[in-house]
Amino acid sequence: TMDEWMLESLQKYSTLHMFELPQAAKSMCWNQLGTMLYVVGFSRDQSNEISQLQLPEKLLPSEVQSLCGKRDVTIVCGAFSQTPVHSMRHISAIDALATSGREEVIQLWTQDKDSQDLMVHGRKLPLCFDSQAEPNWPVLIDHTPFSSTHLLVGKSLTTVHLMDIASGKTFLKPISGVGSRVSLHGLSFAGQGTSTFVTCAGDRGDLMLWDSLSLLNVGAAHKLSREAGKRETRQQYWIAVSTETHPGCKVARLADSGTVCLFDTRASLSHALCSVQLRTHCSLWGRGAGPTGTTPCICCNSYLLSVSGVNRGVEVHRTLTWNEDTSEAPSPLFTHTGHEVECGSCEVTTHTWHPLTSGLLLSADSEGSLHAWKCANL
Repeated sequence: TMDEWMLESLQKYSTLHMFELPQAAKSMCWNQLGTMLYVVGFSRDQSNEISQLQLPEKLLPSEVQSLCGKRDVTIVCGAFSQTPVHSMRHISAIDALATSGREEVIQLWTQDKDSQDLMVHGRKLPLCFDSQAEPNWPVLIDHTPFSSTHLLVGKSLTTVHLMDIASGKTFLKPISGVGSRVSLHGLSFAGQGTSTFVTCAGDRGDLMLWDSLSLLNVGAAHKLSREAGKRETRQQYWIAVSTETHPGCKVARLADSGTVCLFDTRASLSHALCSVQLRTHCSLWGRGAGPTGTTPCICCNSYLLSVSGVNRGVEVHRTLTWNEDTSEAPSPLFTHTGHEVECGSCEVTTHTWHPLTSGLLLSADSEGSLHAWKCANL
């Protein structure tokens, strides 16, 4: 029961807070300071609600807390996107939210100066490729404070480029030298302070590491490394890249078969540190089979890996003990089951680590609950 679980949680969690959102969260992202959380909600039609949430100060680093801070999540402002939002990133340099979907533009959102509780869409930045000529894949984006106003954009491997959202100019032309229409599963900067980025593409989920500075200087693609993957049946993949760059940036790749491969950018992604089979696999969830179209979500840092969307909880694994001889993942270090206890048959739709508060995770479910938690033994 919920009462019994709450009593047990006193020993299992060092932090546990539960909040209610207006609707189920589809995806989440942070601002640079970790004080604002941007949430895209599910919708039965083609629109998505975008909300900017301010966290209670008790969840923030101690240096930004005050004696009389708010104790609940506050909706600062919001907006409705008339088209589905697939990916979003906050751009601190211009205090704007960039979103993308399946259209040929990047949409910028800012807080309305006249009505502070509204977000308004500003400029629409056209992409440097004809998205109508590309397969109907979503446009993926990523941003890091290191890149200032630069946004990493791609719909397929051959369309990955770097865009300056302040001017709308493209500084990095689409990657050449690879097969056309190679599906792009993920792209991410390799840490907060680097110029390199990782792509996961193709039927085998091949990983590539690119140097955006070299690409900017020479104007042509130069591939730093590529993982020589084994030929397997076509799968879906999700990647997570740690924000730490020292001693090395970790990359985790999850396949819908439930296999997790870990890489280190210092090894040029040429060889997986380990390939581990999770005890639960996500072939069903990976195709959006849940009532809300749930897909797996994966996050990682230098020693922990978290996965949701493969069952009704959030699993946290300690990857320091994984090596080449590890074929099946040990039992998770911790599994957050609060969503299932609170809501019954709900699904965890997404989760994220706080960028500054160590060990703090936020997870959301299909019933609109948002949990902020930190397990005691991390």
